[in-house]
Amino acid sequence: MEQAVSEKVLVENRVRLLLFSKEKQQRVEPEVIIRTAKLEDYPSFMKMEQKAWQGSDFDIISERMFNIWLEVFPEGLIVAEIDGKICGHIYGQICDFDPFDEEENEDLYVMTDDMYTWQTHNPQGNCLYLFSLSATYPSAGRKLMREYINLLNKTGKPYCSGAVRMPGLFKYAQAIGKTAPSKEEVNEYALLVHDTIKRKRKGKTKYFDPVLSAYLSIPGSDYSRVVENFFHDQQSLNWGCVIYYRNEFYHEN
Repeated sequence: MEQAVSEKVLVENRVRLLLFSKEKQQRVEPEVIIRTAKLEDYPSFMKMEQKAWQGSDFDIISERMFNIWLEVFPEGLIVAEIDGKICGHIYGQICDFDPFDEEENEDLYVMTDDMYTWQTHNPQGNCLYLFSLSATYPSAGRKLMREYINLLNKTGKPYCSGAVRMPGLFKYAQAIGKTAPSKEEVNEYALLVHDTIKRKRKGKTKYFDPVLSAYLSIPGSDYSRVVENFFHDQQSLNWGCVIYYRNEFYHEN
């Protein structure tokens, strides 16, 4: 009797597993369309921004800023779209910037003309400088970054770079007993995250950062240094981490 019951349970479990497998196969991920932005995108863009930054201290991109970006560098404002609704964006400027120069310590607002880029976008510069990215769908951010690397190749600049948030730094600083970690300690955190993502910490404690890890997971990405007081971000303790991507097709004349 017990054997018959066990066999019945086994058959039922196999049926459930088969049905689950078929259901999983039938699920179709929505198509994420990547394209340049248009003026009429702003209402949908605004809703995406509100959702992306809900509960944070960050202001959403205003319609005025959105329109200026389209005027200054239209090919640089790229959006992700699902079923006609914006689910992510990326924007940067072209300027002169050396990811490895420790003397270049300007904050976000100086680097980008308070993010409007009127005075700072320079088509003759050497770097595609990324500074604005948000997404509300898991794969959208990664696809936007890949598209920006494609844009880097099209512009013919040697680097795509920018300083990004490290929201995990606050908890790391608490763990090491520091309220204001030194530059060396912040750099150590960035290196730990980097080495975790690049699989250099086998058998050791792994360190993941909600933002920095995502950037470093893009093939070809790396980080060069950290910058103090780069922006107003409590979770990052106002530090930014300079990430960069080399243009593999760049050849200096």
